[in-house]
Amino acid sequence: MFPKWVYLTFVLGFNVVQKLLRLPYEMRFKKQLKDTVKVNQYDVLEKVLLYGLSIGLLFIPLAWTLTQWFMFSERTYSEVLFICGIIVMILSLGLFWKTHHDLADNWSPTLMVMEDHRLITTGIYKKIRHPMYTAELLFCVAQLLIIPNWLVGASSLFFFLILIIVRIPREEALMIAEFGDEYLQYQSVTGGIFPKIK
Repeated sequence: MFPKWVYLTFVLGFNVVQKLLRLPYEMRFKKQLKDTVKVNQYDVLEKVLLYGLSIGLLFIPLAWTLTQWFMFSERTYSEVLFICGIIVMILSLGLFWKTHHDLADNWSPTLMVMEDHRLITTGIYKKIRHPMYTAELLFCVAQLLIIPNWLVGASSLFFFLILIIVRIPREEALMIAEFGDEYLQYQSVTGGIFPKIK
């Protein structure tokens, strides 16, 4: 078993890589797209959900590293789980990048519709409607595999599941309101966060 800071370094390091992958899209949004926002659902509920996810992704792992609060849920270190976690984390980062790449100028930081927003149904979006959530889900599963503590490892997954249970229906309703039958047709042939089984 490694010292706790090693696990934290992996989790925080991958968080940093994720932020760096998103940075060009955030900069583009701030420069070109923010003035064209037509619908913005960044409200108190959205903030609470995102802060909750931050607690599971950052603050609980940090508290585990610096305190003894979570000793009761320690598990035996497994090299196999650790390696699987790293592989899943890399896959999540690849999917995270692909999602941003396929969205390009249609990417927004929260639930928004821009004036020139179009429905993306190509690339990864040909199979699933919410690949960003799939990438985040993989990220949370990777944290569970990497950190040898049941509670700390699962903390991001817990908050993420709350987020998608609340957020996906809101996002789907927003897309139906904006794209109508085009989105309903798209919805009928694609999966939500996993490809549809035919």
